[in-house]
This record gives sequence, structure tokens and C-alpha cells, in this order.
Amino acid sequence: MKTENNFLLKTFINQREKEIKSFANAHESISKISFNVLEMMFKEANGSRLSLGYKAPQYVYGEFERIEEYYKLFSNSNNLKSPMSVFCDLGSGLGKSNLLVATMFPVSQSIGIEYVPRLHHVALAQKQIFENVISPRLEKPPQIIFQRNDVVRCSDQWLHSDVVFINCVTWLKKPLTRLKKLFEEMKSGTEIFTSNEFKSSYLHLTKEITCEANWGLKKFYLYVVRKQN
Repeated sequence: MKTENNFLLKTFINQREKEIKSFANAHESISKISFNVLEMMFKEANGSRLSLGYKAPQYVYGEFERIEEYYKLFSNSNNLKSPMSVFCDLGSGLGKSNLLVATMFPVSQSIGIEYVPRLHHVALAQKQIFENVISPRLEKPPQIIFQRNDVVRCSDQWLHSDVVFINCVTWLKKPLTRLKKLFEEMKSGTEIFTSNEFKSSYLHLTKEITCEANWGLKKFYLYVVRKQN
């Protein structure tokens, strides 16, 4: 079964890569067609459907179906506009936000951490297509890292980030409480985009942004870490 799954995944990657490469080759600038290219990459991948039935309801993955919604959200970031910044998506699913950021912002790293195997495997497939088709067209392509892990237990892999994104609508109270404490440990100036409100003297709410997700309109919160003197 594992061999069969690997074969099907490889076939999917090859077919999709040919289609996307043909489209990209017909255009001069990847920045002008980035939304279209990324939409093509993810058009047959549904993160919500793939995550259904995995262990417990809190693992159900909600996503932005339209790539533009990620850009709308992250355009509110100051840190992503700075060269060499590090972006991390905690619960990265199919890798949509990571590849959008890697294309549209001058980051040095785009890190995605996902626990559900099915979602992680799709992200790895999309990474391969991205690196073969889009990266060569970028002036300074960033390092893209997808890893399967528990975001709380592997905090050493993302605490150095300049921007964190976490869509945690279905998460339970205990891991959210632990995450808040980890956010408070991050360096001053770190930006955190989240679907949940966090009450903390170290996390300062600077903006609220409404985005269109696959379950309807959803308010996201932009916090900035500010350490007390």
C-alpha cells in the first residue's frame, strides 16, 4: 500500500508540475501571475476534506480557499517586508500560506509545521513543484521547510521567527494556553497572526482583519510581542 501511495503521489507531482510549468513559461514575470500559479497548484487539494476523521475534531483543518486572502492578511505585516525575515505557520496544512509568503515577500525562510500526515505529505509535494517551477524565477528564493511535528513540543524550531501565523479555531484550551506562554517568550517585535484572541500583557493587539475562509468570514488578530522593561 505504501509503495502504491508513493507511486500515486509521484504521478500527481509530475502531472501537476508539467501543467504549471507550461503556464509559467508563457509569462515573463512570476510575480505578476503568482496568484494564478498558486491556485493551480492547490486546485484539487482540499485540506478540510483530507483532515476529516483524523483522531479528533481539533485536527480538522480550516483554510482560505482563495490564495489572495493570505496576501490580504499578511500585507498588514511590517516584518515580512524586511529582507531576511523568517515566517512560520503553526498548523500549516497544505502549505498554502508558506508558498504565498515565499513568493510575495523577501523572507529567508518559510517554515510550516503540521501534525496531520495527509496534509503534511501534500505540502511536501507542493514544495517540490514550487522549487522546480517558481523558485528559479525568484530573485532570492527562500528556504522552505515543512516538518511534521507537534507545534508545542517543537517550539525550538520556530521561536526565532519574525512572523507567526496560526489558524486555531478548533484547538483545545490546554494547547492554546501553552502556546500563549511560548508566544510571550518570543523576541520583542515578533508579529503573530491568529484566529483566536490572546489576553497577555506581552501580546499587544495592533489590528483586526476580516478574511474569507472556507467556513465563512473570520476575524483574525495581529499581535506584536512587546517585552516590559
